[in-house]
Amino acid sequence: MIGNGSEGMEEEREIDIFVTNKCNSNCIMCPMSEGSRRKNNPEHIEELKAYIRELPKDVEYINVTGGEPTLAGKDFLEIMHMLKEKFQHSGFQLLTNGRSAADNNFLNAMLKEMPDGIRYAIPLHCSREEVHDSITQVKGSFRQTVCGISNLLKHDAKVEIRIVVSSRNIDYLKDTAKFIVEYFPGVFCVNFVAMEMMGNAAKNREILWVDYAEVFKKAKTAIEILVTSGIDVQLYNFPLCAVEHDYWRLAAKSITEYKIRYMEACDECSVKPICGGFFVSTQKVMHPEVHPVKEVK
Repeated sequence: MIGNGSEGMEEEREIDIFVTNKCNSNCIMCPMSEGSRRKNNPEHIEELKAYIRELPKDVEYINVTGGEPTLAGKDFLEIMHMLKEKFQHSGFQLLTNGRSAADNNFLNAMLKEMPDGIRYAIPLHCSREEVHDSITQVKGSFRQTVCGISNLLKHDAKVEIRIVVSSRNIDYLKDTAKFIVEYFPGVFCVNFVAMEMMGNAAKNREILWVDYAEVFKKAKTAIEILVTSGIDVQLYNFPLCAVEHDYWRLAAKSITEYKIRYMEACDECSVKPICGGFFVSTQKVMHPEVHPVKEVK
């Protein structure tokens, strides 16, 4: 996917720039499949550049994503340069595993092409090296990600840490929060992310899935540790019925509109209009528990 699927290019306000399928990790809960990351379209980069040239300059927000975008190397840097030059008043986010930023030569080349204020959204799966690496299925990925985050923070980059919660890391959320506070106190925010059950996540659903309410319950202490330390927190992809009322302000409507579905029981919920709903893939694969909110006290 190159754009966000809007019918008229003049109506684009938030777009996705999908750089490459390739990734140097194979995360067990990734919504992309291992097979899809092996596909390579040599013409894609030129098509992407042509698409960028045709975009209007008033796009509000641009998400640069993949795969792992930085693996496109020189092409990635050229694309970022194009975006930086054309969209000088747009917001930017780069979805990356952060490992490329551990290489100082690449880091320095990358920083020269980054738009001002770009947010680096980087997953840190656990504070324990062996757990993180078991999730990415790449030995050494934890150390590279930690080094990458540290390097970016040294350059005053805006770093968002994402913790995608599954059965593999749910028991370490408190420790991971403490780790972030100790080693990365300068991060912009930390987001706890509920899984999108596609690709690897769907394939491994029987060993990974944890219901939303249980995820929130286990995340509460970690949230308090982070907030108390002055680090902003959000909850991504959580229905409001799985989150205690006092924490609703943290629950972002983070699912892309065309992927949102509601369960039949949601029709009975008084807060459906402000709830972010469920991924259509998760609804089909897992049939998650729903607890309609009758009234808000």
